[in-house]
Amino acid sequence: MTTGALTEAIRGLPPGAVDLARHAAVPVALDARFLNLLRVNFFVDIPVPLPYETEAALLLSPVVREIGEGLYEVDPALRNTLLSELVSEFGGDRLGRVAALLEQYTDRSAAWHALPELENAQRLTALSLLDPERAHEWLQREKEASAEVGTALGHSWFVAMENRLLQQQTALLPAPPPTAIPWITVAIVTEPGPPNDLLDDVIDEVFDYRFLRSLKCQVGVIPSEIDPDHGHGVVLAAVNEGASADRVVDELIREFPELRTIIVAGTFPADSDPEAYEIVVARRVVAGSEGMSQVPGIDYGLLSAASGPAIPAAVVWPAHETGAVPTVRTATFVGPNQFAEPGVVVDRFSPAITAAADAQGLSWFVVQGTPNDGPARACVAAYLRALVSTAGSFGDRLPSPDPEWAASTTGALSTADPVSPRSALDATVGIITALPVEAHAVRSVLDDARPTMIAGDPTRYVLGSVPGPEPGHEHTVVLATLPPDGTRSAATLATTMARSFPGLRLVIICGIAAGIRRSAGEEEIRLGDIVVATDGIVDFGHTRTADGPEPRPLGRTPPSTLLLAADRRLQASEAAGAMPWLETVHRLAAIPSFMRPDSDADDPTVHRAAIGSTDMLLRSSRIRAELARQYEVVALEMEGAGIAAGAVRTGRSWFMVRGISDFGDDSKSDSWQGYAALTAAAYTRSLLAEYPAQGPERAPNVR
Repeated sequence: MTTGALTEAIRGLPPGAVDLARHAAVPVALDARFLNLLRVNFFVDIPVPLPYETEAALLLSPVVREIGEGLYEVDPALRNTLLSELVSEFGGDRLGRVAALLEQYTDRSAAWHALPELENAQRLTALSLLDPERAHEWLQREKEASAEVGTALGHSWFVAMENRLLQQQTALLPAPPPTAIPWITVAIVTEPGPPNDLLDDVIDEVFDYRFLRSLKCQVGVIPSEIDPDHGHGVVLAAVNEGASADRVVDELIREFPELRTIIVAGTFPADSDPEAYEIVVARRVVAGSEGMSQVPGIDYGLLSAASGPAIPAAVVWPAHETGAVPTVRTATFVGPNQFAEPGVVVDRFSPAITAAADAQGLSWFVVQGTPNDGPARACVAAYLRALVSTAGSFGDRLPSPDPEWAASTTGALSTADPVSPRSALDATVGIITALPVEAHAVRSVLDDARPTMIAGDPTRYVLGSVPGPEPGHEHTVVLATLPPDGTRSAATLATTMARSFPGLRLVIICGIAAGIRRSAGEEEIRLGDIVVATDGIVDFGHTRTADGPEPRPLGRTPPSTLLLAADRRLQASEAAGAMPWLETVHRLAAIPSFMRPDSDADDPTVHRAAIGSTDMLLRSSRIRAELARQYEVVALEMEGAGIAAGAVRTGRSWFMVRGISDFGDDSKSDSWQGYAALTAAAYTRSLLAEYPAQGPERAPNVR
């Protein structure tokens, strides 16, 4: 029987039952007591003991069939395959131990005494595995005696046993090592447990099966939307119970030497509503018992696919009786011994596998579904199929554990191309972000974005374009993300960017900010709203976070005159009911990274005022209220003053657009960061559509 037929036969068996079946394939027949002895002798004193229910599950499965009088036999079509796997998985010594147990059971029990042909068949089988030469001599001697004087063993018995021993000998011959499959680049790994039927619908056709010590593998192809003539080679790997993460990854690499990416997939129980179906993509994974080790190396190609506009259209959600279409969100995944906040997924499997993948230099991705049922697994399969098919490449590892590093400039994008002198001169607009989530949002609104490097500059840039006001003209835009070092680094990056891209006319600060709650009667600022620094940046320098000394403004830097004029044109169009930035927001807000956290259907409002810049977060409500009253500041951020100073120092203008992600108080959380970053990026794109390619863009003076 082929390994494919074996796969069908063992479908639905609980964890460990296949290993028990491999041992049960040794005797000619077995009863329930001998099966129990196999489990007790070989599967109790192990890290994950097999429960006694596994015995009943095996006896009721298609692998075993009842032959009467309380006896069972392993399907003869499966026996040789199972015997071969017993040796390959557990070694020849284990085979000898099972044979010795069979011999002892036959000698000491009356299980087969009433059936002399079966009793002798059991003895001969055990002897053939313990001492093949003695078994052959015994068989020939008994065969001759039966022919001369007659015995209880008829001619047909000897013929059957000779054939059985020959087949057994063939099955136990050392198998040549399986040929490594070089074209597999992606592994989808599922955790131990009942066979995960999410594997069924991910690939089009299974080309090969591999039964490894830690894994059961199906090899096939997922079509590519980008290159329809060539699909992606994928292995679907179900992990055996008790297998370590390191061993799983080691076996995958040995078996599939071109493997680049491991996707961890599965389902988990619902936290609240068991009928609310969700697909959860890991935005970061935290491994280690202390919860301090974030796993780097998330896959750039899969991240780009998951964050791009193609995924929602590509997913064909399965139809099932609930009629539910899952929502897609991101979350942090942590191990079971770590502190978990609301919204965090506690998962023992994903952190271990991703950490092991990272240690071997592989990239990783995590997609889980909830609740833990068949429809959720089918939804995960549909999402995985769309995700892999729309990904352009695999194996490019991002340096941060946070997939918001899709547009990161800090480091290890192996696909980054050195930019030519002409490309560097083409860039006229620079955009600087402070956080990965902000960079991800900006990159998502750029056209033809790609990683870029400049010789002699360690910064990793992203080069893209946006439409300008003149037909056929585009602004070439360069994006960079700050290292987490504070305002001094902000000024340095602005200066470095101007030196590497000498054609820059303008530097835009784009990202999130903390809003300041308004008094009664004033225009309300809401989460997700857009704030444009039309009245400049009020630089408060170093301030305290408690009710200490009042912050002292160090100066107010005015923004770009050309973008101020562009903003006035957008304000006029807004009054007429035309808000082009909302089209971008609505299109990209379907992406998990940018989804609006609440169900409010109201669109973001644009506020125009001054924005305060300080090196530290202000959590004092009294100080924030005083800033709003005295300096007409409507939001606070931390990097703008440094970036603006660096731009001015190099003769460039600056501008700032922020999305409100919190109010800087005790209610502060990260849940609005993605949506707020998107609203700011979308408005920035619309601003540049009004920004002229030519004009007197001069560096402003500080007053």
